[in-house]
Parts: sequence; C-alpha cells; structure tokens
Amino acid sequence: MTATEKVLARASGKAVVKLGDIVYPDPDLFFVHDHMIAPSKAQLDELGIPARFDPQRVICPTDRTVICSTAKEVERAAATAKAMIN
Repeated sequence: MTATEKVLARASGKAVVKLGDIVYPDPDLFFVHDHMIAPSKAQLDELGIPARFDPQRVICPTDRTVICSTAKEVERAAATAKAMIN
C-alpha cells in the first residue's frame, strides 16, 4: 500500500485499502476555518444533526479577523464562538 492508503486504512479501521475503495475514516484532527464554523453549524442544525465532531480534535484558526474592526466582523466572531460552544 502507498503511504496515503496506509493512513486511510488505519483511520478507517481496515487492514487494507486500495485505489477505488470508499472509506469513512475517523480523522485524528479536524480542521475548519473560522469563517466556516457558523454556516456549517447552521447547515447541520437544518439537517437535524445535533452532534458535532469531538471538540478536543478540532483546529480552528482565526487568521483573517483576529481583531474585529467592524460590526459585521464582531457579529461573525460572536456566531463563531457560539457555534464552537454549542
């Protein structure tokens, strides 16, 4: 197996995976950009999916709006924080 196949096999709980296999890996870490948290949470809520990924394994960089300078940025930051907590 290639390195990628080995990683996907381990994360999927399978002994072997190969090109063309459909796998559902359980990632070690989950990366989501800060501007996507609130909209993603709203979509999950709309679909009736209450649970979220293990918050201890979520990486959320805030690289665009570290200091909020407009009302819209403050609103977005508040929605992001609320989505992360709830």
